[in-house]
Amino acid sequence: MKKLCFLLLMLLPMAGIAQEKGTWSVSTHFQSEHNFIPMMRNDFGYWSVIEPMWQKQYHYTTGLGVNYRFANNFELSSGIRYSRKREEMNGYPYYFCGTVDYYLISVAPLTRHYVEMPVLARYYFLPGKIKMHVESGWIGSYRVGEYATTTQHDWMLSAQTGIGVNLFLNKWQFGLGANYRLQFDLGDRDPFYSVNPHAFGFEFKTAFSLNN
Repeated sequence: MKKLCFLLLMLLPMAGIAQEKGTWSVSTHFQSEHNFIPMMRNDFGYWSVIEPMWQKQYHYTTGLGVNYRFANNFELSSGIRYSRKREEMNGYPYYFCGTVDYYLISVAPLTRHYVEMPVLARYYFLPGKIKMHVESGWIGSYRVGEYATTTQHDWMLSAQTGIGVNLFLNKWQFGLGANYRLQFDLGDRDPFYSVNPHAFGFEFKTAFSLNN
Protein backbone atom coordinates (compact mmCIF):
# COMPACT_ATOMS: atom_id res chain seq x y z
CA MET A 1 0.00 0.00 0.00
CA LYS A 2 2.82 2.37 0.86
CA LYS A 3 4.48 1.65 -2.49
CA LEU A 4 1.22 2.40 -4.32
CA CYS A 5 0.77 5.72 -2.52
CA PHE A 6 4.37 6.68 -3.29
CA LEU A 7 3.86 5.86 -6.97
CA LEU A 8 0.69 7.98 -7.14
CA LEU A 9 2.49 10.92 -5.52
CA MET A 10 5.23 10.65 -8.15
CA LEU A 11 2.80 10.50 -11.05
CA LEU A 12 0.59 13.42 -10.03
CA PRO A 13 3.16 16.20 -10.83
CA MET A 14 3.94 14.51 -14.16
CA ALA A 15 0.26 14.39 -15.04
CA GLY A 16 -0.04 18.10 -14.29
CA ILE A 17 2.87 18.90 -16.59
CA ALA A 18 1.43 16.75 -19.37
CA GLN A 19 -1.87 18.64 -19.21
CA GLU A 20 -0.15 22.01 -19.72
CA LYS A 21 -0.27 23.08 -23.34
CA GLY A 22 2.90 23.81 -25.24
CA THR A 23 3.47 26.69 -27.63
CA TRP A 24 3.52 26.41 -31.42
CA SER A 25 5.42 29.12 -33.27
CA VAL A 26 6.68 30.01 -36.73
CA SER A 27 10.10 31.59 -37.09
CA THR A 28 12.61 33.16 -39.43
CA HIS A 29 16.34 32.50 -39.24
CA PHE A 30 19.41 34.23 -40.61
CA GLN A 31 22.88 32.91 -39.85
CA SER A 32 26.25 34.02 -41.12
CA GLU A 33 28.76 31.32 -42.08
CA HIS A 34 32.47 31.52 -41.29
CA ASN A 35 35.37 29.06 -41.53
CA PHE A 36 37.71 30.09 -38.73
CA ILE A 37 39.52 26.71 -38.73
CA PRO A 38 41.64 26.08 -41.88
CA MET A 39 40.62 23.05 -43.90
CA MET A 40 42.93 20.04 -43.92
CA ARG A 41 43.74 18.96 -47.48
CA ASN A 42 44.18 15.27 -48.24
CA ASP A 43 44.72 14.64 -44.52
CA PHE A 44 48.30 15.91 -44.48
CA GLY A 45 48.72 19.40 -45.97
CA TYR A 46 47.29 22.93 -45.95
CA TRP A 47 46.91 25.04 -49.04
CA SER A 48 45.81 28.62 -49.47
CA VAL A 49 44.56 31.02 -52.09
CA ILE A 50 45.76 34.60 -52.56
CA GLU A 51 42.59 36.49 -51.71
CA PRO A 52 43.08 39.52 -54.03
CA MET A 53 42.81 37.09 -56.94
CA TRP A 54 39.10 36.42 -56.35
CA GLN A 55 36.01 38.36 -55.45
CA LYS A 56 34.85 37.63 -51.93
CA GLN A 57 31.27 36.48 -51.41
CA TYR A 58 29.22 36.52 -48.25
CA HIS A 59 28.13 33.07 -47.11
CA TYR A 60 25.03 32.55 -44.99
CA THR A 61 22.02 30.38 -44.18
CA THR A 62 18.44 31.67 -44.01
CA GLY A 63 14.94 30.22 -43.93
CA LEU A 64 11.68 29.51 -42.11
CA GLY A 65 11.02 27.25 -39.14
CA VAL A 66 8.25 25.58 -37.16
CA ASN A 67 8.78 25.18 -33.42
CA TYR A 68 7.01 23.52 -30.50
CA ARG A 69 8.02 24.62 -26.99
CA PHE A 70 6.87 22.42 -24.12
CA ALA A 71 5.76 23.81 -20.77
CA ASN A 72 9.19 22.97 -19.31
CA ASN A 73 10.94 25.26 -21.86
CA PHE A 74 12.21 22.37 -24.00
CA GLU A 75 11.72 23.14 -27.72
CA LEU A 76 11.85 21.08 -30.91
CA SER A 77 12.36 22.82 -34.27
CA SER A 78 12.40 22.01 -37.96
CA GLY A 79 11.83 23.90 -41.21
CA ILE A 80 13.34 24.65 -44.61
CA ARG A 81 16.43 26.78 -45.28
CA TYR A 82 18.70 27.99 -48.08
CA SER A 83 22.46 28.03 -47.55
CA ARG A 84 25.40 29.51 -49.48
CA LYS A 85 28.66 27.75 -48.62
CA ARG A 86 32.26 28.21 -49.63
CA GLU A 87 33.97 25.27 -51.30
CA GLU A 88 37.75 25.25 -51.74
CA MET A 89 40.25 23.46 -53.92
CA ASN A 90 41.15 20.03 -52.58
CA GLY A 91 43.71 18.75 -55.08
CA TYR A 92 46.65 16.44 -54.60
CA PRO A 93 49.89 18.30 -53.76
CA TYR A 94 52.06 15.72 -55.51
CA TYR A 95 50.00 16.20 -58.67
CA PHE A 96 50.84 19.91 -58.82
CA CYS A 97 54.41 20.12 -57.56
CA GLY A 98 55.40 17.01 -55.62
CA THR A 99 55.77 18.65 -52.18
CA VAL A 100 53.38 19.18 -49.29
CA ASP A 101 54.75 22.71 -48.79
CA TYR A 102 53.46 23.97 -52.13
CA TYR A 103 50.75 26.65 -51.92
CA LEU A 104 48.22 26.77 -54.72
CA ILE A 105 47.71 30.42 -55.71
CA SER A 106 45.73 30.26 -58.94
CA VAL A 107 42.43 28.50 -58.13
CA ALA A 108 39.71 30.49 -56.37
CA PRO A 109 37.06 28.93 -54.11
CA LEU A 110 33.52 28.27 -55.37
CA THR A 111 30.17 29.19 -53.85
CA ARG A 112 27.77 26.26 -53.55
CA HIS A 113 24.02 26.44 -52.97
CA TYR A 114 22.15 24.08 -50.65
CA VAL A 115 18.58 23.40 -49.54
CA GLU A 116 18.58 22.34 -45.90
CA MET A 117 16.21 20.80 -43.34
CA PRO A 118 17.18 21.06 -39.65
CA VAL A 119 15.99 18.95 -36.72
CA LEU A 120 17.06 20.82 -33.59
CA ALA A 121 16.38 20.60 -29.86
CA ARG A 122 16.67 23.73 -27.72
CA TYR A 123 16.35 24.31 -23.98
CA TYR A 124 15.60 27.75 -22.46
CA PHE A 125 16.57 28.68 -18.93
CA LEU A 126 16.44 31.72 -16.60
CA PRO A 127 13.15 33.25 -15.43
CA GLY A 128 11.48 36.30 -16.93
CA LYS A 129 11.36 37.68 -20.45
CA ILE A 130 15.08 37.31 -21.12
CA LYS A 131 16.21 33.69 -21.37
CA MET A 132 19.42 31.91 -22.35
CA HIS A 133 19.36 28.76 -24.46
CA VAL A 134 21.50 25.81 -25.45
CA GLU A 135 20.75 23.75 -28.55
CA SER A 136 21.93 20.78 -30.57
CA GLY A 137 20.71 18.68 -33.47
CA TRP A 138 21.22 17.63 -37.06
CA ILE A 139 20.88 19.34 -40.44
CA GLY A 140 20.45 17.59 -43.77
CA SER A 141 21.63 19.48 -46.88
CA TYR A 142 21.17 18.91 -50.61
CA ARG A 143 23.29 20.77 -53.16
CA VAL A 144 21.45 22.55 -55.99
CA GLY A 145 22.18 25.13 -58.66
CA GLU A 146 25.29 25.79 -60.71
CA TYR A 147 28.02 23.12 -60.65
CA ALA A 148 25.60 20.62 -59.10
CA THR A 149 26.10 18.22 -61.98
CA THR A 150 28.06 15.44 -60.29
CA THR A 151 27.00 12.84 -57.76
CA GLN A 152 29.89 13.77 -55.50
CA HIS A 153 28.97 15.89 -52.47
CA ASP A 154 25.31 16.27 -53.44
CA TRP A 155 24.29 15.43 -49.86
CA MET A 156 25.68 16.70 -46.58
CA LEU A 157 24.86 15.90 -42.95
CA SER A 158 25.82 18.36 -40.21
CA ALA A 159 25.83 18.18 -36.43
CA GLN A 160 25.11 21.58 -34.86
CA THR A 161 25.42 22.91 -31.34
CA GLY A 162 25.10 26.43 -29.98
CA ILE A 163 24.18 28.91 -27.26
CA GLY A 164 22.30 32.21 -27.25
CA VAL A 165 20.06 34.77 -25.58
CA ASN A 166 16.37 35.47 -26.26
CA LEU A 167 13.84 38.19 -25.53
CA PHE A 168 10.15 37.21 -25.22
CA LEU A 169 7.61 40.00 -25.72
CA ASN A 170 3.98 38.83 -25.69
CA LYS A 171 3.69 36.60 -28.76
CA TRP A 172 7.09 37.60 -30.19
CA GLN A 173 10.54 36.14 -29.64
CA PHE A 174 13.85 37.71 -30.70
CA GLY A 175 17.05 35.70 -30.35
CA LEU A 176 20.79 35.98 -30.95
CA GLY A 177 23.01 32.93 -30.94
CA ALA A 178 26.41 31.52 -31.83
CA ASN A 179 26.53 28.08 -33.46
CA TYR A 180 29.12 25.54 -34.56
CA ARG A 181 28.57 22.95 -37.30
CA LEU A 182 30.56 19.83 -38.04
CA GLN A 183 29.78 19.03 -41.69
CA PHE A 184 30.05 15.58 -43.25
CA ASP A 185 29.95 15.12 -47.03
CA LEU A 186 28.00 12.02 -48.05
CA GLY A 187 28.99 10.00 -51.10
CA ASP A 188 32.28 9.76 -52.95
CA ARG A 189 35.05 12.17 -52.12
CA ASP A 190 35.54 14.91 -54.71
CA PRO A 191 39.28 15.00 -55.60
CA PHE A 192 39.17 18.70 -56.52
CA TYR A 193 36.76 20.68 -54.29
CA SER A 194 35.29 20.17 -50.82
CA VAL A 195 33.49 22.11 -48.09
CA ASN A 196 35.34 22.99 -44.92
CA PRO A 197 33.97 20.63 -42.23
CA HIS A 198 34.12 23.36 -39.56
CA ALA A 199 31.50 26.12 -39.88
CA PHE A 200 30.74 28.84 -37.33
CA GLY A 201 27.72 31.10 -37.46
CA PHE A 202 26.02 34.00 -35.71
CA GLU A 203 22.25 33.55 -35.86
CA PHE A 204 19.36 36.00 -35.58
CA LYS A 205 15.96 34.40 -34.96
CA THR A 206 12.48 35.89 -34.78
CA ALA A 207 9.43 33.81 -33.84
CA PHE A 208 5.70 34.41 -33.48
CA SER A 209 3.63 32.13 -31.26
CA LEU A 210 0.38 30.77 -32.69
CA ASN A 211 -1.47 29.60 -29.60
CA ASN A 212 -0.04 31.42 -26.60
